[in-house]
Formats: sequence, structure tokens, C-alpha cells
Amino acid sequence: MNCIIVKGRLTKDCELGRSEKGTTFCKFDLAVKREFPREGTDFFSVSSFSKVAEYIGKYGKKGTEVLVRGSMMNNPFEKNGQTFAHWQICAETVEITSSKASVTGNNATEAAQNTDDMPF
Repeated sequence: MNCIIVKGRLTKDCELGRSEKGTTFCKFDLAVKREFPREGTDFFSVSSFSKVAEYIGKYGKKGTEVLVRGSMMNNPFEKNGQTFAHWQICAETVEITSSKASVTGNNATEAAQNTDDMPF
């Protein structure tokens, strides 16, 4: 089983794009606070596709708190003849839980879920 659930804040505005085949994708980075066993912050690269990508690409701004459910994916790359692992989350669902820009405090929780097959 390959499943990960993380809640954190976007470190910058989301990057929305479209593949050559026309599939919408969105890439963003997530800062997740860690309390145990050592306090700190972990950073995750996240990719989403189709409806989830359109949703987070439209509403995801720097500082927005989101809940991401998905799977871990390794995209190895080569640099100077050496292979490196680049782990990222492939998001199946993204839920906006709060926004730093919110003034009213009456944020309705919104969520997007991918019902399409992944494009790979």
C-alpha cells in the first residue's frame, strides 16, 4: 500500500500547466510542521492532475493551508553521471483547510478529488 496524508501550507503560489496531450497539471510545494520525535518542518513536492490540478491551481496561493491525500512517487534523475532520487507526492485529493488571506474566519472547506485516471 502506498498512501500518504499530509497537512501543511503552500510555500509559494501553485504552478498550473497543460501537458502536450492536454492534461491539466499543477505543481506545488508544501511545508509540513513536525513535532515528534524532533520539532522542525518537512517540505514536500506535490503534483496533481485534471480536476484536482484545476482546483488547487485556481485557489492555492502562498500560505494557504491544505490537506493532501495521495501516493509517494520517485522520479530519479541523473546529474554529472550520478543518479539521484526525487520523491514527490502524487495528489489524489486536495482540501483547502484555511487561508492566511482569510479575514472573516468563515472559510467553507472545499475539496477536489480526481475521478480520472492518472495520465501515466
